Amino acid sequence: MVGRYTLEEELARGPFGRVYRAVDAEQGFRVALKIFAMEPGASEADRSAWAARILGEARAAAQVRLEHAVAVHEVGLTAAGHPYLVRDYIVGDSLAVHARDSRPETLPAKSRWLRDYARLLAQLHDAGVLHRSVSPDNAVVRRDGALRVLGFGIAHRSVDRAAGVSPPSSRFLDRAPPSSPFARMAGYLAPEQLGHRPVGPSADQFAWGVMAYEVLSGEPPWGHHDKAVRLVEAVLTREPPPLAAYRPWVPPAFDALLRRCLAKSEDQRF
Repeated sequence: MVGRYTLEEELARGPFGRVYRAVDAEQGFRVALKIFAMEPGASEADRSAWAARILGEARAAAQVRLEHAVAVHEVGLTAAGHPYLVRDYIVGDSLAVHARDSRPETLPAKSRWLRDYARLLAQLHDAGVLHRSVSPDNAVVRRDGALRVLGFGIAHRSVDRAAGVSPPSSRFLDRAPPSSPFARMAGYLAPEQLGHRPVGPSADQFAWGVMAYEVLSGEPPWGHHDKAVRLVEAVLTREPPPLAAYRPWVPPAFDALLRRCLAKSEDQRF
């Protein structure tokens, strides 16, 4: 039990916690419940500050009610002191699953989902919130074809961005296996995030560009790497191949769009 919720099954896990299917014991309906986790070995003071920050960010996310966002219903602390977030339980496949579909006839649907995701990000930015967790794993296509964006647990009010936003620590990236959540996350971080510089909405735009490239081409823009530090180096120095190198039917106009989103300098993005 977490609060009044009975956990039924683990649905996913990532660098910031685990998501479970759960049942509201009072109302009887199913929800998705995310329990946040922290890097091991943190001090008690760090844990308290982290929990307070996550709760504040999750409550900010819960105030955002947008068409393509999954609604957040409740935020709280587990008995062990870990923040948790309760949201709608969505049945469908992630954008990551749809990215592997190489049929040309999927282009209109993929374009629509990417557009809806981008519009949601723009609305969040207008509300003063950064998403900071944009990836194809954080969006679900429902059975009726509608997109719903997840992953608001690390949303961050942009008025706080002067303090900077740090990615996973370098010691984690140095030793993380390429399949680990921390290593995968590095591929979506904008160069200014990897350099521990202050970030704004253009960092979300960069991550959206990485995600869009994967959805359209079926491959990550920076290639596959056996070490996380090599992935970081690729993000900072390499340009992605044309989308047509993987799927010739993707129009060249998409390349021009994504080249700008994936510019190394935030001043060169939209």
